[in-house]
Amino acid sequence: MGLMDRISNSWHLLKESWNILLKDKELLLFPIISGIVSIIILITFLIPAVVLFVTGHSVASAITIAIGIYLIYFVSIFFNAGVIYAANMRLQGKDPRFSDGISGAIKNIHKLFFWSLVAATVGYILRIASGQRGAIGRIISSILGLAWNLLTFLVIPVILFEKKGTIDSIKRSGELFKKTWGETVVGSFSIGFIISVFIWAALLPLILSFFLSKILFNILVVPVLLYVVIVYIIGSALNNIFKATLYIYASSRKIPSGFTPEFV
Repeated sequence: MGLMDRISNSWHLLKESWNILLKDKELLLFPIISGIVSIIILITFLIPAVVLFVTGHSVASAITIAIGIYLIYFVSIFFNAGVIYAANMRLQGKDPRFSDGISGAIKNIHKLFFWSLVAATVGYILRIASGQRGAIGRIISSILGLAWNLLTFLVIPVILFEKKGTIDSIKRSGELFKKTWGETVVGSFSIGFIISVFIWAALLPLILSFFLSKILFNILVVPVLLYVVIVYIIGSALNNIFKATLYIYASSRKIPSGFTPEFV
């Protein structure tokens, strides 16, 4: 399969992912609740960590922060799994509810727990590496981080639908990436690029208004920030729906319900 075919496939997958989101707008509840819970966890653990640090308990402070970060990872992965599970139901021709996605995530909560631990640990190691040896360290860390994200792009669908453990899911995700490297790269980067364009289209006028008119800035700041949050929520849901569509395409090469046949 040529590069242009892979690009064409990725756009079809993205289009179908968008169609699913339009059909099932309740999928937006997953990133909304995930964000709210993550903020609560951040506040709950950040304040004690600061107090511990100020009072000279730096080790306890670091442990508290580490637990908080892990819980945020877990919450994010749990609700991402809910989106993917519900989107897969839609692709099978069913009509998913929010509770279906939660139920699917709960059934695999132990596997998602261990994957969260691995993801959080690798993320921490990469952040540490980015601070080593200046610019070279940051470049190497960025490359490794990109490779890790692409190779593990389909870990959650594998956990949900193949019932594999963490290590086997990582291996399986890598295998599926080899089959769909073009679709994975183009699709994931396209979503990120499109979301960035929409966000900066609002942020740039806000930044400009800060220098031109404080009154205008005060008028714009709340609606713009609200707009950015909404765009981020849509992007998060769309990214996980894309994972569900890509998983089916990569693992079976069959056309899920609602897909146009000409792209396979």
